[in-house]
Amino acid sequence: PAAVIFLGEEALKVIPGNHQELDQIQGRFFDYSGVKAMATYHPQDLLLRPDLKRPVWEAMQKVMEKAGL
Repeated sequence: PAAVIFLGEEALKVIPGNHQELDQIQGRFFDYSGVKAMATYHPQDLLLRPDLKRPVWEAMQKVMEKAGL
């Protein structure tokens, strides 16, 4: 894949050795098994906190750019 997107805190738990909170790495690329990956908020979080929509949209734009979409 061109990129992997982790949605929410629970998704970050599958990353071996990850000790960072979502707020610390949200919207930034990191390496996951040789693939560019990005973490952002889960869609349910957006329903509870509409102010998170902008950072998620900006993160998705970065991923689409990286994937050539």
